[in-house]
Amino acid sequence: MDSETLTRTAFSLLDDIRNSGKINMYGASPYLRRYMTEWFDVKLTNSQSRQLLKQWMEYNNFLARMEQEVSNHG
Repeated sequence: MDSETLTRTAFSLLDDIRNSGKINMYGASPYLRRYMTEWFDVKLTNSQSRQLLKQWMEYNNFLARMEQEVSNHG
């Protein structure tokens, strides 16, 4: 799986994990590793899964800031 596809797949899984409401996202890294292995046969290291989670959080924070800015200027 190439890097871009890996990132998009991981972000999608993290969105699903968040939307389930069952897991605190700060602890989502092990779940990401497990789902990537079980569903896509992609084995992530602890470091890789933490980095993907960090990138996902930064991206979601960026989106939230942009939505806030748009609503403030609405």
